[in-house]
Amino acid sequence: MKKIPKAFFMGLFVLIGIPISLYVMSAFNYISKCDDVRPSCLDHRKAGCNISGDYSIGSATIKSEVSCDMQSDQGGWTLVANYLHRLGGPGGPTVLASGKFPQQNKKILGLDEVGTESWGNTSAATLSTVPFAEVRFRCQTTAHQRLIDFALTSKSCLDYFRTGQGSCLGSTEEKTELMKSLRELPGNGAKLPLVADKGWKDQGDFALVNYPFFLDYKNHWAVGRLPGRFECDDYDSGGTASTWHQIWIR
Repeated sequence: MKKIPKAFFMGLFVLIGIPISLYVMSAFNYISKCDDVRPSCLDHRKAGCNISGDYSIGSATIKSEVSCDMQSDQGGWTLVANYLHRLGGPGGPTVLASGKFPQQNKKILGLDEVGTESWGNTSAATLSTVPFAEVRFRCQTTAHQRLIDFALTSKSCLDYFRTGQGSCLGSTEEKTELMKSLRELPGNGAKLPLVADKGWKDQGDFALVNYPFFLDYKNHWAVGRLPGRFECDDYDSGGTASTWHQIWIR
């Protein structure tokens, strides 16, 4: 584990009745355990690593640094797409190099991370090397007050995101499968994907972010594939809001 949140060490100053040496030893043991390479953030979570931050996943010979959410919905989420975009700013969908994952950094809507290691999404080839059975879509926008936070287990969607070929929502059968797999997380106020009636297909490395499901002119999911259109469960003809899109797998 490369980064430990500051809150972890604040206990050094607030614990009462516990020797600092024991706390330091506990912290050292935690870091040693969580610095191991495991297949995914979920495997780290199962090993007892319960602090959100950066971890190593993969194998002993091929590993990647990833950001893990160890708190939300029992934790174990691996970040595979992150686009924090400021109103009127440049930027569009960006595929990261092989083996690379976006690093979570800023967390305030209205800031901008275009051009940094935090901006972009994992390639389909890299995504296919990580075991996962669920995809979580999360976004916020200054255009409305709804938090979008839901997860899908649809086989059609998972296969599409792993390969970039096919679609998540391209037929009546896929719509039925998607609806059955939908799970809303606490606070979710999204209209997607419930209202969606179609989705783009064969988007390759951008399958996650280029309109995987939408309702024409009303509710879209996109990160600038069309100039200026960063759409978070709404319709934006271009550059009218600050947005923050994230996609996690588990």
